[in-house]
Amino acid sequence: MAAAAEKATMEGLFLHWLNSIYHAEHRLAEALPQLAERASAGPLEQGLRTQLQEVKGQIERLQRIYEMIGETPSQGTCAAMDEIVGEMQRVVPDEAEDDLRDAALVAVMKTAKSYEIARYSTLLAWAKELAREDCVDLLEQTLDEEQMEAEMFTKASEERLNRRA
Repeated sequence: MAAAAEKATMEGLFLHWLNSIYHAEHRLAEALPQLAERASAGPLEQGLRTQLQEVKGQIERLQRIYEMIGETPSQGTCAAMDEIVGEMQRVVPDEAEDDLRDAALVAVMKTAKSYEIARYSTLLAWAKELAREDCVDLLEQTLDEEQMEAEMFTKASEERLNRRA
């Protein structure tokens, strides 16, 4: 019941969603090296490796937000990101053709980016509502990055289609 009461305030809801994206970013950081290994050599593999560095920066910004609001991350996981990442392992076997694995990797990353964009845009709106201007800049920076990353994976899927045409 304490968890439900904690979320009953806007501050509690903000903290709950902050914890969720914090654990999602950690899960993605764990998965990215494995996902990069599954990609065919080239731009997608490099993009996934670059993505890991960006995720680490996003985690650092989240830790700064926790400091600003005087909280610490909760223990836990992010079931949504676990499912998104797990889908890759369940749907596409390692021995699948490179093109099929790459298509699945791009789909997984586009799904992950959509989830992250939804979380960060909501946190940004709530930070503004809570007059947490100290958090707004960090959330805007991360949201901008997430949107650029989503565009990169969209372009990767379009390039894959163009190669097949």
